[in-house]
Amino acid sequence: MRITKKIFALILVVFMVAGSLVSCQKKPDSSRTLYAVYDGSKFIYADDTDFMDFLWTNIYSFAIENGGRQLTSEEYSSMITRSIKSTLVMRTLEKRLKKAGYSVDEDKIRLAAVSDAENFEKNYEGGYEKFLSEWNLSKNALFMVNKYQAMIDLAAEKLSDYKPATDEEANEYYLDNSINYYEPPAYQLYSLVLQVSDPSDSAKKAEVLSDAKAYIERLRAGEVWDKVKESAFIKYNEENGCPYSYFLTGKESVSLLDFKKIEDLDAEIAKIDADFKEKNKVSFKEMFPDGFYEYAKKNSLEKDSADWNKAFEIFFDYSAAVYLAQYSYIIGNSFKEGETYSEPLYHDGFGCYVVFTFDKIKEEASFTPFEDVKKDIIEKLNKDKLNAAADKYIEDLCKELELTLTNFS
Repeated sequence: MRITKKIFALILVVFMVAGSLVSCQKKPDSSRTLYAVYDGSKFIYADDTDFMDFLWTNIYSFAIENGGRQLTSEEYSSMITRSIKSTLVMRTLEKRLKKAGYSVDEDKIRLAAVSDAENFEKNYEGGYEKFLSEWNLSKNALFMVNKYQAMIDLAAEKLSDYKPATDEEANEYYLDNSINYYEPPAYQLYSLVLQVSDPSDSAKKAEVLSDAKAYIERLRAGEVWDKVKESAFIKYNEENGCPYSYFLTGKESVSLLDFKKIEDLDAEIAKIDADFKEKNKVSFKEMFPDGFYEYAKKNSLEKDSADWNKAFEIFFDYSAAVYLAQYSYIIGNSFKEGETYSEPLYHDGFGCYVVFTFDKIKEEASFTPFEDVKKDIIEKLNKDKLNAAADKYIEDLCKELELTLTNFS
């Protein structure tokens, strides 16, 4: 009988301790919208600042990449899920990296965040503070996003099964994608693209035109193209609001097989004008007598609105057609190997002046040798591998910490 009482007392104590532990477990705040639970009793709420910063930077990136298109409900739910996972990683990864003996360079990250802020100050309408306000972001958002990317890149490289691409893998990629390295008979030339950061500002446009003419003089005087390009990139770069300069500058090939030589440029542009008028019931000059930005201002079009985007598409398509006609005319009638064309060509849609330096006319088809592209292929494969490793690391971490999502649809 004494043994039974002792056992009963022991069981009672065990239940009391267990009940005490359960009652001490952290419970979610019922006054807030819970989005996720992880690591047993850690929570991510809809109004958490770090989660909100990830969500709204993702929404902003989507808007930029998709021309301002609104998210569907499925895309929004997916973006919430992605932002929840980013929040979990941000809250837990730094300790794991330190435990493994790694850390990110916060000074470098801070400088990157400052550079991003300066870019928004220069190029976002209303400046950096308005950008934060309109996109519901905290002042720490840019630093946090840069730090997140640095940490996940480091984790992918050091804490995963990532292995750099080998020469054999690069060669296999080259053979599997050989069509990408086919070079048809072609005009080969170099384009130096100088973007006007604000095409609505006539003074800035005149400044870029002046720069373009100065670069032409240097090239025609014999200065090496790569040297002139690097000089131009000091001013014309993404940080200064000129991303097209970086992404569109480089070597071009115009296939001789598809090339249409234009003998009469005025007649070709007259045809483009006639097609525009037939389609829009008004001529281009009647619709945009002073350019797109004056048209938008006159018609009170809000930037990136549906009406603004529709009008810009009409303007851009015409500008691109005229540019292509001028481009083809120059190549077909003025191409001289090793020379730089005497005048810059303006693309009104992109808001860029382009300086052409003619390289050579390649008469026969060929494939770019593997050794010439091996470095680029390895860089691409490594980037793809790191991205895949990062995605897997995030999924594994979420699984390890038993991330559970609530119904937020």
